[in-house]
Amino acid sequence: VRALERLASRKEGALIIVQRQSDLTHHIQSSTKLVADIYAPLIEAIFHKECSMHDGGLYIAVGRIRGVRCVLPVSQSTHLPVELGMRHRAALGLSEETDAMIVVVSEETGRVSTASGGALNHNLTLEQLEAELDKMFTRSSAS
Repeated sequence: VRALERLASRKEGALIIVQRQSDLTHHIQSSTKLVADIYAPLIEAIFHKECSMHDGGLYIAVGRIRGVRCVLPVSQSTHLPVELGMRHRAALGLSEETDAMIVVVSEETGRVSTASGGALNHNLTLEQLEAELDKMFTRSSAS
């Protein structure tokens, strides 16, 4: 959340995929493999506009970063507002096919959104994002 706050304040776009139960192997095959602990400075560095890894998604599974530059399926929904770009369409597309939670930071507005279960929840405060993530991890650990 700290990394997303700083990325949003600088309007640096981000797309973070958090695996739940669905197998995402098929969706992240084209990614650059990276196994690393989750640290705010690392996430910020990956999504810095000058970093070669900033395009595509960052993939998190089992509490670690597992890949970067992930190319995701794009939603074909015609009900999305025109101001939402490819990051949002990719987040929604993956959430339509899997149970992953995807977090998006808009490069244009700095606003934070999530996609889950085929729905996009946009313009979240950081408190709302943190609550969504807490709820997701609480449910996951209870399963």
